[in-house]
Amino acid sequence: MNYPRVRRLINEAITKLNLNLKGYTVYTEAGTGLYAVTPAIAIFAGAEKVYAISKDTNYGTAAEAFQEVEKIINDTELSRKLVKTFTKDSQHLYEADIVTNLGHVRPINEDIIKQLNLNKVVIPYMCEAWEQRIGDVDIFKCFKNNIPVMGTNEEHELINCFDSCGILAVKLLLEANLEIKGNKIAVYSTDKFGRVIYSTLKSLNADVKLFDNIKEIESDKEWLNNLDALIIADYLEKKQIVGKNGIINLRDISVNSPDVVIIPFAGEFDKEYADFFHLHIHPNESLSAIRMSRTLAHLGPKPTIDLLAGGLKVGQIMRNLKETTNSMEEVINRSANLSGWEGLAQRIKISDLKDDFNE
Repeated sequence: MNYPRVRRLINEAITKLNLNLKGYTVYTEAGTGLYAVTPAIAIFAGAEKVYAISKDTNYGTAAEAFQEVEKIINDTELSRKLVKTFTKDSQHLYEADIVTNLGHVRPINEDIIKQLNLNKVVIPYMCEAWEQRIGDVDIFKCFKNNIPVMGTNEEHELINCFDSCGILAVKLLLEANLEIKGNKIAVYSTDKFGRVIYSTLKSLNADVKLFDNIKEIESDKEWLNNLDALIIADYLEKKQIVGKNGIINLRDISVNSPDVVIIPFAGEFDKEYADFFHLHIHPNESLSAIRMSRTLAHLGPKPTIDLLAGGLKVGQIMRNLKETTNSMEEVINRSANLSGWEGLAQRIKISDLKDDFNE
């Protein structure tokens, strides 16, 4: 990691967003690689204390994650604000003003919620509201307990990192030895991922077509002949996209485009099933629904830093407003319409989460 550049990008994001966490305690994760930046962002933004929870994973150990955080901070005095933890300690949770919905912190369930200080705590969802995954945060219980939860508008002019998803698709195609310009590329997606990928590839003169339902694929089979690439980017689809009972028939694809490259960008993908047709796959791995095969961190630090700083800004906005009112609804309404930051904090609608509300 280029630590000086990472520190510069963090400070640029803090300045751009006017991120000010002075006096607040933040409870977040210390991940490996670029996901070590969140505690550092909070500390550089003036947080009084940052509780960072970590654990050993396939990506690295907790010790390595904490080492990354300290290398980013690179300041003994500031490092004293970092409290390393390996368990969800009740006192840490109770002290928190802002609890981030990030990997090692999740799930934020009923057991965690009852340990929070309901009079002050807020939860930034740390991604767009529509990307929510049931089980990450019990939003119904949060709302019942007067805890505001809001998403981040990744297309807000001061963050504008969602467009990077198109560049991420470009990088995956280049890694698969595709030239993009003049390549025939099909994109299957029913959400924003597909639209931004299509737009990016179109701007690079690819022969690209976006399919947003299975009927379009079935009615346009001729266009799917001699494909260079098929990108699967349907993040929220709960049905299997590529698999034995999948939406897309790989048998036809393999017959009519035998040298096609399959790019599992987001959404459920069964690698073993795809391997049966001897197709080239990149990244060559299975993928579950509501997951990306590679995150924006695969591009470099800037989009990830901007995204995480934006999520913390949503937390700051909510926490500032909670000092003036004890009404969760008012905090959410005012956060969404705050002059100067309008649209950065996204509402999470209860109606969108009805499957999570079985009491």
